Amino acid sequence: MVVTGHSNDAIKGLFAVGGMGLSLLAGLLYARLARPATKGSAAIGGLAAGAICALLGILVSYLLGDVPASLLALGTLSSAVTGAIGGLVGQLTLGGSATVLPVLALTLAASSAFAQTAPLSPLGWSGWVRCDVTVRGPGYTDQQTHTWTMGGTPSVQGAFYVYPATWSVVGSGGLQRSQGNQSLVAQWATNAPSMSAPLAVFVRASDKRMFIQSRHAPLRAPRAIQGYQQVTIGGKAQTPGQIGLEAFEWMLPTIDVIAPAPGTTNATANGTSTKPTTGSVGPMQPEGSQGSAACTWRFGQGSTAPAPLPAVAAPPVPAAH
Repeated sequence: MVVTGHSNDAIKGLFAVGGMGLSLLAGLLYARLARPATKGSAAIGGLAAGAICALLGILVSYLLGDVPASLLALGTLSSAVTGAIGGLVGQLTLGGSATVLPVLALTLAASSAFAQTAPLSPLGWSGWVRCDVTVRGPGYTDQQTHTWTMGGTPSVQGAFYVYPATWSVVGSGGLQRSQGNQSLVAQWATNAPSMSAPLAVFVRASDKRMFIQSRHAPLRAPRAIQGYQQVTIGGKAQTPGQIGLEAFEWMLPTIDVIAPAPGTTNATANGTSTKPTTGSVGPMQPEGSQGSAACTWRFGQGSTAPAPLPAVAAPPVPAAH
């Protein structure tokens, strides 16, 4: 189930109910096969069988990147309870196989109801996104670290809960180019302090899935890229010129929210992505350059809110020698 659910959202949506149902069945099979003498030993054995069954499945899902690490404990605990119920049901029906199916059906229905999670709430969210954008080309390199931080009280705009957030970017780069007896050397540093960049949490009506996305026009930071460029002609260095360019906000990826674990109400949105860049990204970028954007995000509600993101120091503005 966990392998199929990795590429099938419909199956992934059944992880909680299906996983607890399998743990219930594991507890029931334990009792039917081991035939414990007492209800207590049946419940304990079923608990162990259900917990092991769940832990293995959740571990695979975690390694595939489908569930957060917190579910290893929460999901295993919930499934251990249904495993204990299965063990108890199995012990009670020993010697009376005709009663197993109706009792099992009732127990599965109870565990399914227990596994249902609370509706996703757009309230109480905080978190951050960080994207490292790197571009390299002939004699060229540029690196930018974009950071968004969200928190506070949202305003409601239709279906969108718009949270206060900020964007900032720091980085550096350089260019060396020669043609005939002329050469060009340029170096720069990027430093755009925090600017208002609201983010929105919303639930898509078609399938009730929740997302976090940008809720503002693309930002520009005037003269956030500072440095110099210097031309050398026939071995003679010319007077350096100053660089003062705009820095542009990277496109924030749309973030999929992970439903709360069984028995909890706080959802999370954690993940990573790496994509190639297209077009011109850095200042003075030559043709033939290639780049990538590696993004990481951590969002949560209440107790699942992530720790603050460490700041990235802005490099000094380079000067001509």
